[in-house]
Amino acid sequence: MQERRTINRVEFLANSVIVDKESLNKYYGQVKNISPLGIAITVDERIPNLVTRDVRVAVSYTHLRAHETGR
Repeated sequence: MQERRTINRVEFLANSVIVDKESLNKYYGQVKNISPLGIAITVDERIPNLVTRDVRVAVSYTHLRAHETGR
């Protein structure tokens, strides 16, 4: 059985903003890669644990589209 975390994972380096929907606090991170299973983002160790929080992640659509088209 193939490890799920490696399925179709594509390197995707970009800055991102993570917004906690409840508090509206903004946290800045670095996207590392994306896959159909999710997106890997690294953040400063001082950022609170956001696991299980309802968050929104913003990345540049132009940057994402460039990776899709290879431009």
